[in-house]
Amino acid sequence: MLFALAGMLMLGGCKLGNHRSLDGTLGDHADSVGVWALGDANDANTYLKGPATLDAGKVKTLTIDWIKGPVNVVESTSSEVSVREFASDTLSDFITLHYTLTSEGELKICFGKPGAKIEAKDMPEKTLWMGLPRTLCLDEVVVNGVSQELSMRDVCCKCLETNGVTDCVSLNRCSIGRLESNSVSGKLTAAFLQLPEEIELNNVNGSATLLVLPDAGMTVELEGCQLHSNLPFRRKGKAHIRGNGACQVEVNSVAGEFFVKRNTSFVLK
Repeated sequence: MLFALAGMLMLGGCKLGNHRSLDGTLGDHADSVGVWALGDANDANTYLKGPATLDAGKVKTLTIDWIKGPVNVVESTSSEVSVREFASDTLSDFITLHYTLTSEGELKICFGKPGAKIEAKDMPEKTLWMGLPRTLCLDEVVVNGVSQELSMRDVCCKCLETNGVTDCVSLNRCSIGRLESNSVSGKLTAAFLQLPEEIELNNVNGSATLLVLPDAGMTVELEGCQLHSNLPFRRKGKAHIRGNGACQVEVNSVAGEFFVKRNTSFVLK
């Protein structure tokens, strides 16, 4: 499954920064005997041990490498960026979250100390929590994970890329310019008040569901799966079009499913 996802990731990417997508992350981190290396050992001296409270004005992009456990990124009332983790067991220094903020404004979060190695059977499950000020709109967010539950609520970014194996991604009321999701055996559910300009979904043996308002406009092109929807679409060649067709949706799937459903959960004021 890892190789299938690595192949899909070569198709695209947000391309707003020089991040490491999951093709590199997984390829470097898992070996044949089940030992995981966290991050890049060459970067170890540039990272600090968390938790962290950071000046939001210095954060432009966000990259999260989180191997196991939930990741929650939410809007907060604070004027600063907060990074916290929670675990049921006491964590040693090498398996405690580490972070760095580059001079270019990239905040990078690592599951543990870069370069640390741990057997997969000993990998703890930890929860990462991040609070972002409501006034902060990031240029790019990239989240890489394995056996991970990613939840993002009321987050603003120009580009969001998620890469995961056996992951579950939930996006609620996020303001996103471009969304890309690459997944193996994963499930994505995204509820939008306003659709992104572009959505690209690449999955193997997974599913993706978009929950949209009744007047949402989109143009959907599919490869390897069918559109399942309780909303009417019209056909133009291979494209499925709804409303003004503004949001461009591309779905590339192997044994996956794609759904578009009317969102009835929002109460608009």
